[in-house]
Amino acid sequence: MAGQQTHSATGARFESCRQPLSGMLSNAWAYIRYFIFIARHWDIRLAAFVVYHEIKGEHKYKTRSTGIDTLHSSISAEDLQHASIYQPVSFYIAELLFQQLPFHITQTGFLDAGCGKGRTMAMAAYHGFKQIEGIDLSAAMIAHTNTAIASWASYYPHASFHAWQQNAMDVQVPLHTSVIFLFNPFDAFVMQAFVKRVAESLQQQPREMYVLYCNPLYKDIWEAVGFESIFHSQKMHYLEGVVLHFLPK
Repeated sequence: MAGQQTHSATGARFESCRQPLSGMLSNAWAYIRYFIFIARHWDIRLAAFVVYHEIKGEHKYKTRSTGIDTLHSSISAEDLQHASIYQPVSFYIAELLFQQLPFHITQTGFLDAGCGKGRTMAMAAYHGFKQIEGIDLSAAMIAHTNTAIASWASYYPHASFHAWQQNAMDVQVPLHTSVIFLFNPFDAFVMQAFVKRVAESLQQQPREMYVLYCNPLYKDIWEAVGFESIFHSQKMHYLEGVVLHFLPK
């Protein structure tokens, strides 16, 4: 009996050690694959810089979102024409943009349009936001985000999270939303429609608003409806972001 108990205890200890080890190996492999992807499509220096911040950022914000997804299996072919692949925003550039926000705006609502696996939702909670929402066209991405949300309860008890599947062209922008995050999630056609939705929300409830926009290809669409660029950063050519600001007249 004693021998059986010892064997059982040893097995339990082995299993408890094996699970964290398995997780560490899985994370390491995700970083390696992401490094290879960036090095192949851009360059090795950028890959090293980005992956360094991936490791640091995932530990800091308690999120696991490194990787690439073509989305071919999770959204329709028609929608895929207007969407980009899933690639997480660089922690480095996203942190720079969050740091530009005044404290009072963190007491309002945050919306990530094209939230992917929820990375910037966790970052928003870390920076003090309490009402945090995300939309994505991919049901698979939303499922991942909702799993992550369940794990964040102990890290961000002050925050309320909500993520749902929806086309950005159809979203009713919540009237409490005053900060929107974008990482070039869709093309100009969808961006035009989304900005119209934002403008409708601002007309219904005039308020100050900030847009944190990484890889800002369609910044001019926002500027056309009254947003002003107040911050710009670019590093290693590819890591670029702007902060757009709207103040009702």
